[in-house]
Amino acid sequence: WSPGWNSPQAWNKFQDEVGGHLRAGDAGIRLIEPQAQSIAFYSVCDKATIKAGDWRVVPMHHLFGSDELSARAEVTQNQQPQAYVGLCQADAQALQIQSGAPLLLTFGTQHVTLAVKILQSLPSGVLALPLGIAGVPVVSLSDKVCVGGIS
Repeated sequence: WSPGWNSPQAWNKFQDEVGGHLRAGDAGIRLIEPQAQSIAFYSVCDKATIKAGDWRVVPMHHLFGSDELSARAEVTQNQQPQAYVGLCQADAQALQIQSGAPLLLTFGTQHVTLAVKILQSLPSGVLALPLGIAGVPVVSLSDKVCVGGIS
C-alpha cells in the first residue's frame, strides 16, 4: 500500500521536498492567468475608511509558518517567509522607503524593526504583519501603532 497522489502523505513519493518541484519534473502550463482587478470581497468597504495618520494592522496568513505545527516543523523552515511589514506602494512612497528597507514600528512600549515588503493588495493606511513568523510581535488589532516616528 502507498498513499494516493492527493494525500499529504504522498509528498515524499512525488515531490523532492514539501512545496517543492515534482520528482519527474513539473508538468503542464498555466491555462488561466489571474486578473489584475481586485476581488470584491477582499476590498475595504466605505465604513472601514482609514483616516489620514491612522494605521491599521492586519494579519497576513502564510501556508507555512502561520500555524503552530508548520511554524515548528523542520521540513517547512525554508518555506516560511522572513519577518516583514507589508505596506502598499503609496504608503511606502509617502514614507520615502523602498522594499527591503528596515522600518521601526512601535506598539505601545514594544519596538521592533522589520523589513518592508510592498503588497499591492493592501489599501493605504494598513500595515500587514505575517502571523506566527519568528521576529514579528503578536499585536491586537486595537493597538496604537507608530511607524518610524509617524503615528
